[in-house]
Amino acid sequence: MTVTTLREHGDSYTLTLPEELNLTAGSQYVVFEEGDGTLILSPRVPFKFADSAPGSEYEGEDPISFFESEIGE
Repeated sequence: MTVTTLREHGDSYTLTLPEELNLTAGSQYVVFEEGDGTLILSPRVPFKFADSAPGSEYEGEDPISFFESEIGE
């Protein structure tokens, strides 16, 4: 189990994470806060349709076609 300490840094807070977690400096994470105060860090994933033409993300109503397009068959 890794334990870290919350530190005040100007007008915000910082969590120092140990090097053995093999994280990359500059990586972005989304932070989720649970009702009990638990924080969950999840790597930020780019929106897969960010560079798509308007309407091109429509994949049809057929769930089998959608599934096949997602797995590449």
